[in-house]
Amino acid sequence: MSVQYMCAGVRKVLAVIDSYYLSGRRSGDTISRANAPAALSVKEEPVSETNISQNVKARTADIQKSTKQDKKQNDNREGQSSEVKIIKQTRMIMGTFAEVSVYSKDEKTAGQAVEGALDEMERMDRIMSNYKQDSELSQMNKYAAKSPVHCQGELLDVIERSHYYSELSGGAFDITVSPLVTLWGFFQGKGHVPTDKEIEKVLPAVSYKNIVINKNTGTKKVNTVFFKNTQTQIDLGAIGKGYAVDKALEIVKKFGLENACINLGGNIYVLGTPHDKTAWKIGVQHPRNKGEILGYLELRDEATATSGDYERFFEMNGKRYSHIINPLTGRPVAGTIATTIVAPTGTEVDALSTSLFVLGHEKGLELIKKIPNVHAMIIYEGNDGKIIIEMTKGFADKFKKSPVKGEDNVKWHVVASHKQ
Repeated sequence: MSVQYMCAGVRKVLAVIDSYYLSGRRSGDTISRANAPAALSVKEEPVSETNISQNVKARTADIQKSTKQDKKQNDNREGQSSEVKIIKQTRMIMGTFAEVSVYSKDEKTAGQAVEGALDEMERMDRIMSNYKQDSELSQMNKYAAKSPVHCQGELLDVIERSHYYSELSGGAFDITVSPLVTLWGFFQGKGHVPTDKEIEKVLPAVSYKNIVINKNTGTKKVNTVFFKNTQTQIDLGAIGKGYAVDKALEIVKKFGLENACINLGGNIYVLGTPHDKTAWKIGVQHPRNKGEILGYLELRDEATATSGDYERFFEMNGKRYSHIINPLTGRPVAGTIATTIVAPTGTEVDALSTSLFVLGHEKGLELIKKIPNVHAMIIYEGNDGKIIIEMTKGFADKFKKSPVKGEDNVKWHVVASHKQ
């Protein structure tokens, strides 16, 4: 058995390809490939911090050094410049790369906004991490099956939002799926194909309906969360990063800035446009051709994220097992290769990219059509072995196709965006 983790940095599926954004020195309309050193990583699904690739760990020190240099340079700048400049910083947050970039003439204010946005994402990590033993979520996972646990603020908010997406997707999205992810060996970095009996034993713990939220609107306003199953655990890896991006965006807007890009593990929100450009360009990687992009999205004031079977998987007896598990069956999703969502918020794209991946192209696209201002692309395997790419019309309007190798093995389809 071989376990393969498709990590190039973290997982390079999306890349921000604005010519100035990545290095500040680029000219022209160069497209940065998804596996280029400067490229930004993709949406992270739940993964143990001990399993982050050595490549990522080796780059952490360089990022920290670069961040300190950026901060020093930003601190040395005073007041407004006569020209628009890009201010950016990168940190490791939630076990992945986080970068905030802002275009502004006011470098001091922009620097403060970038720092504040990154600080806010770190604050979200201290609340939602299930690896940090002192986080609010870790404490909830430890005690909520014994008795109701006090829950408030952002943690309560993101759990309630998760419940909404679970209901919306018919259970395809579920923040209690981690016991299954553990059973299949993805948290440990060792692939394991469990027996039917092993899956059946774990399945009762996996249901968003096991989470009981009691909200008190009285004078005390004490809200609690209780787990009905003793083995239930919450993992916010499929929504937490998108939620953190939205919180970081609030900080950027408070500083009055209008043009920025926030990226946390491939959950991306773009505000306004880059300087002298009409849109941010986000590359979407070919799921089977390493270093090749299918095309790029042109976005303004929107979020995007991708989920893929090539992000993390293991192979046994010639069969690939993806880390994205259907919480209803207890087994890895088969057939779906990748999904990309465009929506107004990071929370939406994070949750819906997983939902669409689990539901598949037929049920998934039917769901997307019902949600206003949400656009999607899904890639899956056809019966003839060819790669089929379907996208809503709204997605197609934002997507610019690129020439790819093996074009004859790819089928493109555009479907109606929304039901009338």
